[in-house]
Amino acid sequence: MDVKEAMDQRISLRAYDQKPIEQEKLSQLQEAIDVANTQMAEEAPDHPAILTIEGPHLEDGTSVHMKNRSIVGPIYHYVAGYCEDAIARELIGYYGEKIVLLATQLGIGSCWIAETMDWKTLARDEYNGLKLGIIISIGYAPEKIPLKQEGIRTAIRLRTKKPVQIMTANGAPTEPEQMPEWFNRGINAVLACPTAINMLPVVFDLTDDVVSASMPKQRHLVQDYDLGISKLHFELAADLKGTWELGQPGGFIVSEQPSVRSASQLTNVMFPNGAFLDDTPSSPLYL
Repeated sequence: MDVKEAMDQRISLRAYDQKPIEQEKLSQLQEAIDVANTQMAEEAPDHPAILTIEGPHLEDGTSVHMKNRSIVGPIYHYVAGYCEDAIARELIGYYGEKIVLLATQLGIGSCWIAETMDWKTLARDEYNGLKLGIIISIGYAPEKIPLKQEGIRTAIRLRTKKPVQIMTANGAPTEPEQMPEWFNRGINAVLACPTAINMLPVVFDLTDDVVSASMPKQRHLVQDYDLGISKLHFELAADLKGTWELGQPGGFIVSEQPSVRSASQLTNVMFPNGAFLDDTPSSPLYL
């Protein structure tokens, strides 16, 4: 499974199986997290952000409990994001989603969680002086998804926007037919990416061949994570090579114009050391 297929197959998994994640796969995730932490520190040294992976520490052998039954089944592991300002939250969104896509390639499901976890059951609520901001549950999907979780996913999916609602040209509304094909690829990938209750707050603009991303109607701090997640999905699907300016409006500084590279070549964009996989067998994720 290449990274483009991972973006297509990724879903927010709200039910987990009893099967624990194999140590080999946990090691691959940890390696990617180590790389991500190094890259975040280099990219924005004045906006510290840290990712960790937490394992079982509770008496029942799990790592965290939920306040309600929005997510069911044992959560043996989760990825934690520690950060305290908007830029750091954006970084956690961008690099945390890289971990999500790697997990998908490994056949592991995931779900971003900002508020519904029981904070008293977390392994820790700060790390190196940074407060915990968000977690990503990871694990395997059960053979049958409970009806309530199916219903939650259906209800959230109904909020999905149309392409015209998250794209502009020269700051004005536009239509997909008026935009280049690579830009539309990016927009379609953003429509499928995880955001808080699927609100999709990020708007992408193309002005003088420069892509920028902003949230003109931002309502919550948690949407800073959405900005980073959306930027990553757009970048990968549009086949852009370069770097995003952090913050809003964050323009994409292109080092190479969009090309027709194959999807498998996109994996090198994720982590330079090849932490992402090209040929991992897919598993029956909750789609």
